[in-house]
Amino acid sequence: MNSLSPNRLGLVLGITAVIFYVGCMLLMQMVSRETFVLLANSLCHGMDMGSVIRMDIPWWESALGMAEVFLICLIFGYITAVLYNKLLRPQKK
Repeated sequence: MNSLSPNRLGLVLGITAVIFYVGCMLLMQMVSRETFVLLANSLCHGMDMGSVIRMDIPWWESALGMAEVFLICLIFGYITAVLYNKLLRPQKK
């Protein structure tokens, strides 16, 4: 079984998360607040997200959120690959 590259897995997860983040931003721009709240409620299994969703997010806040999501997923992917390589991957004899 092959080992995972921590840098590559972190980068791939970070880029994937940014793609989803941008998709969410675009969805917020394309649909009404009520439709977006309905979609968010269906993803959150019965929680009412209407009181926490803001539709008027400035560009700098979106950019900061995108950077944060990228870094969190980058770190998560890196740690996942390291743990896999050290703990779960079968060792060669």
